[in-house]
Amino acid sequence: MDVHKSCLDEMRDNGLRQFMICSGKIGPDPDGQLRALEASVEELYTYAAGKNLPVRILLELCDSTMDARHLLGPTSRCVSFVETMRARGFPLELTMDTAHVAEEGEDFLEAIRATKPYCNHVHFANCLISDPANPLYGDKHLGFEYPDTVWSPTALADVFAGLEALYPGDDELRIALEVLCREDDPYAYFDSMWASLPFLSKRPL
Repeated sequence: MDVHKSCLDEMRDNGLRQFMICSGKIGPDPDGQLRALEASVEELYTYAAGKNLPVRILLELCDSTMDARHLLGPTSRCVSFVETMRARGFPLELTMDTAHVAEEGEDFLEAIRATKPYCNHVHFANCLISDPANPLYGDKHLGFEYPDTVWSPTALADVFAGLEALYPGDDELRIALEVLCREDDPYAYFDSMWASLPFLSKRPL
């Protein structure tokens, strides 16, 4: 918790207002962990209030069974947790990730529909979950050009169209790309990746 508080101090010093956390590893007592996480989130909000820092805390859902093995986790559990925190007066928000939702075996747009009241930040990320023997299996932040992965540029374009319908007009939605470069020339690689996503690259900023 001291690390989180020092990060909040750095946010204040740098004029930032958003702080992202994860739930941590799932263990043998998920219910007890949820209670402990509630107390931790309350402590963060209380600390921020004491520093007069109007922070927005975002909780990123991760996979619960594959790589990260986090408590949150399944969309339904995340929604329940956020609703509990909000009922206690803490306006926790969610960050959804295409790879993590796929790793949970869930449909991304269905997950977004369930979390939309609490979510305005999305990560476009890829994963390979079809072959456990593949060295790139799991949540390795692959590019969208990799074969046998969940998210091709075409599949992301379909998701983007669904997001446009779910977040019309002035509804806030920020999309971040999460990709690791495994090529010798990162600039050429990311230029090529960006060009492969015309639904994003040709959209006015």
